[in-house]
Amino acid sequence: MVSNQSDKKKARIRRNSVHFISGILIGAFAGIFRAIREFEQLPAFLTMDNLLTALRCVEVALLIAAAYVVYRFLASQKAFQACSEDNEEEYERLYNLSHRQLGYLSVLVNILASLAVVCLLLGNDIHSDKEGLSFFFSFFEIGMFLVMIGLQFIFVKLNNMVRHYKLSLFATDEDMVDYLNSLDEGERQAYYVNSHQIVFNLNFRILPLLYVLVFAVSAATGQAQVLGYLVVAIVHIYINLLQVKSVQAYYR
Repeated sequence: MVSNQSDKKKARIRRNSVHFISGILIGAFAGIFRAIREFEQLPAFLTMDNLLTALRCVEVALLIAAAYVVYRFLASQKAFQACSEDNEEEYERLYNLSHRQLGYLSVLVNILASLAVVCLLLGNDIHSDKEGLSFFFSFFEIGMFLVMIGLQFIFVKLNNMVRHYKLSLFATDEDMVDYLNSLDEGERQAYYVNSHQIVFNLNFRILPLLYVLVFAVSAATGQAQVLGYLVVAIVHIYINLLQVKSVQAYYR
């Protein structure tokens, strides 16, 4: 009981520390935005070209990391298939290694996908004339977007090979539920716990901090960031509406 209370106290201290540090960071951001507004121009290095260059470098680094993980995964999977089940220790080690590498690849592919979309949108050149709107995209952004789609296909193929479950790249909600039910009990429980932590952190920490951050930007620029408020609010409402589905599914 004493240990449990001590753990709760430590968790409360960590939570309050995070909130305190977040408040300092938000205040710092507000000060930066206020200073930028007073100087009436961004620093020379804060340009769209520099931002795109930095994001492109991150994309290339992630792509190299993903290729390395795929290479290591294929080597581990080959060793796993050649390993005899009688060698339980080595068999379990290779099993865990291949699944861990598959998880790392999933994270890399998803982050790369988000950056590819952001760069594609930021790097486009929009022109408006009498004939309407015209969009121009750089070859790099289009190339990275196509590479991202290819990586998605590769990941699904590798995942199906390891899981022995045929999952489509364009899976529906029902397909994902069936896929989760096909996992073993321990892994499925880990996914449930992780999902709960993600929803909790979004609902009570990240999104509330984003409200404050959008307010700080509004105060610094002197303009209400309506779109920012709406995006955060829509995500916040969507997460909570999904809880209704969970309640109805369990308490029938």
